[in-house]
Amino acid sequence: MALKPSVRLRIFRFVFRYLRYGLLGFKPFYHLVEGIFFCLFQLRRILLPGYQAKVVKHYSHEGRLYCIKTPGCLVDKALLYMHGGGFLLGSIWTYIRLMVKLGRESGFVVYFLDYSLAPKARFPVAQLQMVAAYRYLLQIYHPKCVAFGGDSAGGNLCLATLFRLRAAGEPLPAAVFLDSPFLDLSFSGESWQQNRKAECVLPLGFESSQRIAWFYQKVYLGQASPLDPLVSPLFGDLRGLPPIHLSYSEKEVLTSDGESLAKRLRELGEGHEIKVFSMTPHANIVFFYLYPEGMLGLRAIVNFLKARVH
Repeated sequence: MALKPSVRLRIFRFVFRYLRYGLLGFKPFYHLVEGIFFCLFQLRRILLPGYQAKVVKHYSHEGRLYCIKTPGCLVDKALLYMHGGGFLLGSIWTYIRLMVKLGRESGFVVYFLDYSLAPKARFPVAQLQMVAAYRYLLQIYHPKCVAFGGDSAGGNLCLATLFRLRAAGEPLPAAVFLDSPFLDLSFSGESWQQNRKAECVLPLGFESSQRIAWFYQKVYLGQASPLDPLVSPLFGDLRGLPPIHLSYSEKEVLTSDGESLAKRLRELGEGHEIKVFSMTPHANIVFFYLYPEGMLGLRAIVNFLKARVH
């Protein structure tokens, strides 16, 4: 059963629904937000020292792997995080607060892959960068001491990378968490239309799921098929994967992706966890500091990681 929304969450939804129809769909405004986050991060480093964020690897198309260490972190445990943004947006500066919080709550060393974005870098560039980042981590950590995590498009990359690693016969990480994963690039889920008015974060400038599918074919997929499990992991074989923690909302356009994956995970019954919220926004944990449901979702993920990564 989904949890009832708090007052702060209701206020968040009210404000962001109006922003969604205006500034959030305007890319220069998004980059302005990134700049603000960058300035706040630099100020925070001065006022609250005690954690480090540095680039440890460079990849093609300006991809970078950041290592974020917090006080008291366990140097033998690592989390590789993939950010959301529809494969088009997102960076370390919009996610640094979440990365530091995950590191402090879990005690893990957090690695953030600032992967190359479309349309400059199309499928499968980001996935191949994640495979390369994971192989780099295996030079430092045992696979049972590594976890994957991601929200939205980052969840897609996590699951697709697991498929690639499994097919190559490489060792898999100990656990994975997916928050509001974007898993179906054929956009066949009913929630794309049913939850269109309820969605309060994702800017939707398309009248139909067919139009957005056409857009992604042009800017991200190229010649790849949206039915390919590496493109849309919802259609892949989930057997033999590490334990997965899945969280999603009943009021986002990606609800169908979460529900379909949840159904398949329940059928497998292999230690997977599923957490459903009633009115949280897309990528709930990103907003952990704004309302209690965000922190609740983050702590559920941390408990999951601590129980499965040894």
